[in-house]
Formats: sequence, structure tokens, C-alpha cells
Amino acid sequence: MARQFQYYDLWRTEPLSCECGWSGMFQEGVVGHNKDLMESECPRCSKLVALVLFPTAEEVEQNEPEGSPFKEQVRATQKRWSAFRAMGLKSAEQLPEIAGEELLLEWDFEADGLDEKWTVIRNGEHEVFRELAFWEGWERYMRVAAILKEKYGARLVDLRPTERSLLYLWGDKLSAPAEIAKFRRLNFPRGGQ
Repeated sequence: MARQFQYYDLWRTEPLSCECGWSGMFQEGVVGHNKDLMESECPRCSKLVALVLFPTAEEVEQNEPEGSPFKEQVRATQKRWSAFRAMGLKSAEQLPEIAGEELLLEWDFEADGLDEKWTVIRNGEHEVFRELAFWEGWERYMRVAAILKEKYGARLVDLRPTERSLLYLWGDKLSAPAEIAKFRRLNFPRGGQ
């Protein structure tokens, strides 16, 4: 069974061993990074030998020295999430009325020149709504589409991702393009791919 470490444990210097006879340090294994953790596999037999859980914001606050780049990055991320919670789309009441029998909306992406990235919902050239964009936003796309459908009903024919939105929408999730295509086929049969 793989050893499990918290981020601020001594995993960098703790010797590891595998049933096949290999022994070494975490970084000497085959290291992989996931959303919530790092893992080290035996370089001989590929068996998982250790996991390191990434720290929570609270753990970073408690363990990192004041002014550390990691602590500052976590604080900036928390600030961005707070801004998202304040201004992100939560309900159909936040959306404007739009005239037309059929609505073909676009999921677009913009960078504002101040190092901020935005998801912009457009109806032609008109902006319907704007919120902070997040890497691998494909699940957010589905939540926003549900709110749009609640507001505009059967008039909403499609929420089409633009070409420039795809990098942030899909991110590193290899299944994201298929997930979005499937979602569009099911929810927008008249317009989705």
C-alpha cells in the first residue's frame, strides 16, 4: 500500500520502498502531478509507492513564511475565487432579457491586458454576461449553460464555444472536448454538434 504524506510532512527526505525490492526517495520514483496530489511510482514495476496531498490554503498560511512566493500565490488565488463568487453567474435573474425566437449564444474568452482572463457569453456582438475564466472550465460551461437554459428556455438553440475559448475551456483534460460535444448534443439538439 502506498505511503500517504501531507505536503508539510518530511516526504522529500523519507526513504520509500517497493515490494519488488526498489528503494529510494520520492523524487527518484516516477513522479506524476494531479489536481490534488503528487504521486511517486516505482521505476522498476510502476507500483504506486507514495502520495503527497497538496496543501490547503489554511495549511499554506500556517506553514509558509510571510512573503513567500507560494503564500502570495495562494492569497492571490483566494482573492480571485472571492471575486468570482461575488460576480460569477449564479442565477437566471442576473441575465438580461434578449429578444429573438432563437438564440445562438457563444462561450468566448478574453484577456484584458491586466493579466485577468474572462469568460464572455455573447449574443452576436452583444455581451450577455462576463465572469472570471478558469483553466479547465468545461464543468463551469455546463453549469452556466443550465442557467442560460433556465432563463431563455427552448429559445436557446446553442452555447457554442469559440475557437479562442477552447484552451481555457478544455485545459489539460483530454476528455473535455468529448464531454462538451456530448453535452451540446444532449442539451442543444438543434444547434449542438
